[in-house]
Parts: sequence; C-alpha cells; structure tokens
Amino acid sequence: MIVRFDIERDLLAGVIDVADIPAAWDAAMKDLLGIDTTGNYRDGCMQDVHWFAGLIGYFPCYTLGAVAAAQLYAGLKRAQPGIEVHIRKGDFAPLRAWLRREVHGQGRLLDGLEVVTQATGRALDTRDYLQHLLHRYGGAAA
Repeated sequence: MIVRFDIERDLLAGVIDVADIPAAWDAAMKDLLGIDTTGNYRDGCMQDVHWFAGLIGYFPCYTLGAVAAAQLYAGLKRAQPGIEVHIRKGDFAPLRAWLRREVHGQGRLLDGLEVVTQATGRALDTRDYLQHLLHRYGGAAA
C-alpha cells in the first residue's frame, strides 16, 4: 500500500516522528482515497500487525514476491501448456513436479533472482505481473 510505504519512508528519513503517524495516515487516506480514518486506529495506521510488531518495509517485499510468483506461473504455463486443466481438476502433481525441479530443488544452490531466471528463461521483470493484473482487474494494456 502506497500510504504505508510513503509513511515508512518519511519516518526513516526523519521527516516525521512516530507520534505523527496517525495524522499522516489520516491525511494520506483522505487525500488519496477520500476515506476518513481519523481516530480509527483499527482501520487506520494500526490496521495490521507490521508496525506494532516493529516490522518496517514489508509491503515492497510482498510486491516483489507477487512479481516473482506471476513470472514463475507464466514460466510454468509455457513449460506445461495444459497445467491449468490439471489444476482445475485438483490434480496438482504436475505443478508439484515442476516446482520441485525448477524452484524447490534449487534451494541453497541459487538465490531467489537466479531461481526465477533459470525457471523462466529471463531475469525478473514486471511483464507477467502486469499481465496478471490486467487479466484480473481489467483495463487497457500497458
């Protein structure tokens, strides 16, 4: 979420203090989405476990994981064109076999970016993730 990222960046840069987080969150939610979260910590700045557990910078990691997952899934579909039929039937054996060979079997041998490159034939990029978003949510092609 861009609000969380912006606040984390400002907090780490010393632009705002911890005490300023609720007001910064409320202002950003109002400006970006027209949602008033003033005084509502449950739906505001404390809506999930990350900050009150002392975890900063996690949301960009989730996006990176989603980008890698989309690229791996596209690589799987290229390697096994009928895979979606198997998945719809609840037959996950071909998926598990591909994952074991291309991803899980590379544990401790390659780093994550190398696994994606080897499994898909290209370095990590956003192409497949953008296609996934367009397919799922619609919109004009990028």
